[in-house]
Amino acid sequence: MLGFSRNNRLVVSKTLTKMLISFFIIVILSTSLIAGVLYQRFSKATVEGIRKNMEENLAQNMNQLELIRDQVYSIGLQLISDSDIVDSMYRNGATDELIKYKATRKLYQVKSSNPMIHSIYVYNSETKQFTSSLGSSGLNSLDAEMKKMTVDYKEGNKLKFIPLSYTNKSPNGSETNEKIITFIFVDSSQDYIKSDIKGNGLLDSVVIINLNADYIQKAFTRQYTSPSSSIFLLDKGGEVICDSDYRYFSKNISDRQYIKKVLESDKKSGYMISEDEGKKYLITYNMSSKISFLFVNRYDYQILLQEVQNLKNSIILICVFIGIICIIVAGLAAYNVYLPFGRLVRTVEWHLKSEYKENRRRRTYNEVEYLSNAFTNIIEKSNELENSIQQNIPMLRKMFLTEMLSGHFSSSDVSTKVKELGINIVQEKTCVVLFSIDGYLALKGIENKIEIAEKKDVADKIIRASFNKFSGLELVDLEEDMFALMLNIRHTEEYDELLDTCIKACQNQIGDELDITVSAAKGMLVSILEDVSLSCTNALNLLKYRFIYGYNCVLDNTLVKPGIKDNSVALDKNRKKIIQSIKVCDEKQVKLGLEELVKLIGACQYDFIRLTINQLVLDIMTAVSCILNPAEEELDFNNIYSNLNKSDTLEAAKEWLESYCGGIIHRLEQKKDNRQKDMIERVLEYIRTNYLRTDISSEMLSDMVSLTPGYFGKIFSDFVGKSVNEYIIELRMNRAKELLEKNNLSVNDIAAQVGFSNQSYFTATFRKWNGITPNQYRGQFKNPL
Repeated sequence: MLGFSRNNRLVVSKTLTKMLISFFIIVILSTSLIAGVLYQRFSKATVEGIRKNMEENLAQNMNQLELIRDQVYSIGLQLISDSDIVDSMYRNGATDELIKYKATRKLYQVKSSNPMIHSIYVYNSETKQFTSSLGSSGLNSLDAEMKKMTVDYKEGNKLKFIPLSYTNKSPNGSETNEKIITFIFVDSSQDYIKSDIKGNGLLDSVVIINLNADYIQKAFTRQYTSPSSSIFLLDKGGEVICDSDYRYFSKNISDRQYIKKVLESDKKSGYMISEDEGKKYLITYNMSSKISFLFVNRYDYQILLQEVQNLKNSIILICVFIGIICIIVAGLAAYNVYLPFGRLVRTVEWHLKSEYKENRRRRTYNEVEYLSNAFTNIIEKSNELENSIQQNIPMLRKMFLTEMLSGHFSSSDVSTKVKELGINIVQEKTCVVLFSIDGYLALKGIENKIEIAEKKDVADKIIRASFNKFSGLELVDLEEDMFALMLNIRHTEEYDELLDTCIKACQNQIGDELDITVSAAKGMLVSILEDVSLSCTNALNLLKYRFIYGYNCVLDNTLVKPGIKDNSVALDKNRKKIIQSIKVCDEKQVKLGLEELVKLIGACQYDFIRLTINQLVLDIMTAVSCILNPAEEELDFNNIYSNLNKSDTLEAAKEWLESYCGGIIHRLEQKKDNRQKDMIERVLEYIRTNYLRTDISSEMLSDMVSLTPGYFGKIFSDFVGKSVNEYIIELRMNRAKELLEKNNLSVNDIAAQVGFSNQSYFTATFRKWNGITPNQYRGQFKNPL
């Protein structure tokens, strides 16, 4: 036995020796066992982890490549929709340098704004000419490759990445080998190609987008820095579109054994161990479900085994170190286990500092008596503390229930706390129902919020009374606008029907007595109290769907959509329709478009609906930013986003969007009216100066302002109140009257001076305009009555 003698000399006994030896044996055996288990599990986990990491990286790479492909596809759609590009694709006859310049400039702008694009070519089979983003100083070798690709074009290459390597000759005579990846984009309106075109006949028009191979390579090889790992991007025919070191760029490696297995596999992703070039590799692959691409990663298996061996050595060293530490700790623990009373006494004295001096006077060397008195004192204070706690039970109940609902509590003492605080929820099936006051976000002013707080006290009593049929319930006031109701569910077969009945009765009574509405969300059933936070979290997520189903609704998991409906094409068309309607200031069509949008997204998930609405607002801002002043309130995204997200129902969001679009249209109409007014003033000034010219006409004036004659005539008539011809004839008739009044020129001379080349037409017009002939007018003026 270990202890101190009266002269304070340390005494070591056989018991301590046996305990130390036992501790040493247990530590050594435990450490050895742990080392073996850790090695087996960690080595297997290392290989599996590398494989999973490689598969996950391949999946991420596939998503990245699909995104790049979608971006290129979007760029292609924009190009074939651009009027300058269309002119370049379909022009015939002699080359129009202006058309070619506009197209080249457009291609250069698109290429400059997209770092992944190397160059863009537009081919016109009528003129057999290319227009490219490289301009007239294009790379001759690349031009030749583009012509060859157009000749060798096959339908199977449509919307497919095609690797291409060519030699670039610089002006100083040096040569460099460059690699690009080509994407052939065909105007879908060419589906009418005549059936008599055979073989590899040229298409009427194509857009060829060349991507920098380095950009594509970096997109999927940035994490593959190890020389032991290689990654390939292949098509379904085994041709390498791009690889991590350009070793197999544009080559077909379908003859390799592991590539054959991957191409013949029915799985979208997987792994295998295979030999290639005399070495063993860990092969992982991932196929795209959207496009015909395949990622293959090859990892040197010998290096992988070396990493496992290094792991083994590291585990051994760590376990040896831990074993030494444990032996030291075991020795210290065995030694200190024999010194309990002195340490305990010192600890008690430390925590009872206020009574230390008084206790020291009464203290004897009987540590048991001293500890007994100290513990008695602690118990008495504990009783006083318990009485204080009893007085604060309501506050503690709310704090504990709030912690349970949020999941921030210790699960080990739940049953004890439930009993101590007198909580009416027991360890059986439990459900959380959240009640949220509708329209709370729209309340402004402290007075409204104070009124709601007063009404919540009444609502508390209504909710408790409505659910008194349940054997156990607890109601917690969570936030400014929310209650959490915890219920014991004894009979699950009556759960839904009874709960719905009580919720509806509660909603009706609150509406009648308090003149407010509340929405309810039913969380899932949980079997133990420790999981009640899961039910609460589930109910919180369900409350988001009030946005779809409106106020005073009852939400449960049956209303949650399992996934997003695949209507991206319809949504894209709808978005373009709304933006186009805004641009032409057609508010009626905008409202119809928003109603159609609500129908399209009404069956989708909440997050997707919010994202779609926010994206629409962003697209509208982008579309009108070049017309309106970016500093205007309608283009302040932070303010718009804040106001939009205050709409807590889909219908309210639609009404807000209608109001927002109406404001945009009003601004556009003001801009449009100002531009039209300036244009008409300029035309009127020109007419006043040149109305005597015989060739002046509505067509000439419309050409001057770059409008069609019909549209120009309508704008002129709306602003001036008469047609262009009427306005010109009025000026001419007034001038003719002056000449008839002031000189003796012949009618023929006067007609010529006021812009009429024919005297008869002038006479007929003058008579129609004034009711008398020119001679009669002159006679009246010289011989007034």
